[in-house]
Amino acid sequence: MKFLFLSILHLLAFPALSKTFTIASPNEMCELKVETNSTLLNYQLSYKGKTVLLPSQLSLQLKGYTKAKWDFDSCSQTKFMNHDWNAVWGQKIQMNDPSNLSVFHFHHPSLGMLKVEFQVFDKALAFRYVLNGKACLQNGVLEAEQTQINVQNDGKAWWAWADYNTQEQLFHETAIQEATWVNTPVTFRNSNGLHLAIHEAALQKYARMTLKRDSKGVFTTDLVPWKNGDLVRFNRSLTSPWRVILVGENASDLLESTIILSLNEPNRIKNTTWIKPISYIGIWWEMHLGTKTWTEGPNHGATTERAKQAINFAATHRVGGVLVEGWNTGWDRWGADSVFDQTTSASDYDLKEIARYAKWKGVELIVHCETGGDAPFFEQRMDSAFALYRRLGIRYVKTGYAGAARPIGEHLFGQGMVEHFQKVVETAAKYELMLDVHECIQPTGLERTWPNLMTGESVRGQEWEAWSAGHPASHTALLPFTRGLAGPMDYTPGIFDVDFSNRKEYTKWNGQEKEGILPRVHTSPIHQMALMVVLYSPLQMAADVISNYEQSQEWKWFLSVFQPDYVNTKILYAEVGGPVVIAREQKNGVWVVGAIGTDKTHEIEFSWDSLHLEEFHQTYVMVENPKHPDQLLLRGAEKKSSTEKVVLQPGGGTVWVIIPRPKRILFDD
Repeated sequence: MKFLFLSILHLLAFPALSKTFTIASPNEMCELKVETNSTLLNYQLSYKGKTVLLPSQLSLQLKGYTKAKWDFDSCSQTKFMNHDWNAVWGQKIQMNDPSNLSVFHFHHPSLGMLKVEFQVFDKALAFRYVLNGKACLQNGVLEAEQTQINVQNDGKAWWAWADYNTQEQLFHETAIQEATWVNTPVTFRNSNGLHLAIHEAALQKYARMTLKRDSKGVFTTDLVPWKNGDLVRFNRSLTSPWRVILVGENASDLLESTIILSLNEPNRIKNTTWIKPISYIGIWWEMHLGTKTWTEGPNHGATTERAKQAINFAATHRVGGVLVEGWNTGWDRWGADSVFDQTTSASDYDLKEIARYAKWKGVELIVHCETGGDAPFFEQRMDSAFALYRRLGIRYVKTGYAGAARPIGEHLFGQGMVEHFQKVVETAAKYELMLDVHECIQPTGLERTWPNLMTGESVRGQEWEAWSAGHPASHTALLPFTRGLAGPMDYTPGIFDVDFSNRKEYTKWNGQEKEGILPRVHTSPIHQMALMVVLYSPLQMAADVISNYEQSQEWKWFLSVFQPDYVNTKILYAEVGGPVVIAREQKNGVWVVGAIGTDKTHEIEFSWDSLHLEEFHQTYVMVENPKHPDQLLLRGAEKKSSTEKVVLQPGGGTVWVIIPRPKRILFDD
């Protein structure tokens, strides 16, 4: 077994003698090499002999103790970590991510003990800092985490600009050198052909990470600060998130990784029978279109009558739930403090009656808790609101933080909001409620520990197409390889009326629809349908207004067979910046397969072999009508070979539904 020896730049002091140590992954595919001397540590990573990370350095600084020197005590025996576990729900249920773990112990006579833990996987590296401080660190402050991740500069990067308050941005495809300050996940392809992505896992009681390139071209962690400049405040003990570098020989390797999940703690909810993935529709898109309003008035969207209409549609077409936004008071005072009341209905909406009606129809009601960014006020009301929903039989809650974080001057992704989001998740678990969190920090795998944390936004989603210049098709094609690597994503796809021909009269409401802009969805209806499969979310929305779905037999058929409760996922084709084809097996044995392209025409070929289909299946394929691209055609298909050739038009896609037939029963004479 190979061993690793570690030192920390500035904080940790070592003997002057330089040493080099290595640790390999269980199958020796990844190898971490570390060189130490009296002043610095260089670590570098390789995969099957190819360079992944060039020499990089580690550093921590505590406020008031920047000159402290830590002494190395010992390096633990390398330990095999199985990471073999079953998820409550997910893209697949069975996980197996073995790694080799080494822990390095340091001490300071006045400050306490510091550990640095490394896990080397066959296709990833993860490491974190664990500080157990003495009484002098009762009000400790992390002043800097200068963790370097030295990516080669000869290759491509897919990235979005770092931002302390939003991830609702378009992604860029550039040379690596042009990615100067980025959000994570960030994805790279080196000139040696390797793919890698950088993110974090198990973010709790800490600040969210961004990455900033220094003058030498090396990425260094940049944490979201408190208003006064503090990065992380702690009481003696401090555990950083795992810093994770995913590695793959191809793009599919990144999509198939479950390592971020496996680095989180096991499930803490004993009884999970109430946790269930569903599809949903809602009273939502019409407000973004400007044909209805969140506020009360003649065009109010969330009325008792309209909610019942949506519930009826869901019940008829086997859609799992209905989201209602704008149902409560406070929307007319947007932007002020302490205004959103998550327990009081608008005058034309009866929450109790709608909850009763939905239960009678066998449809889940998703209640919306907007905060306008006022997390402190929401915390005051959260228990009473969640208790009310539980009494009414409501199980699903969508939260929102569309506004400046409170107190004003704090950031939405700083430590304070990380702790707030955690409090919401744990409080929801107490009342057996599932969460869809919008305007949130990107996922870091906490859904393993708290499986009631179903999905989140943290993406420039569908609503931008309603009132701005929108998205090119390349945006949605990149999402699986960027934001999607973090975890479930509530992009809210599924628009049928992509050119808004059915919108008629509307009101421009948020200032984004400027002169010369003609908003529309910049992909086709079949692309939108395929996104419901490709962009993973266990709460998956079909976002269009129900009157549009009522005009399409194809959409009504798809909604009736689509259930985002999966047991397995297969990547059939994947190219970062290009097409992607993903197959997902529902619990009922039905495979749903989505293919999406970019702004260009793509001719691709892939194999069905990995699905291991039995003989008796009926396959249906949904394609664009060649005469009317904004319409759909559904037809039966017979797979005559194990491979499939597809032409994806610009902004287009394809959907397959593979349904198992009843097996024939053979009788003996």
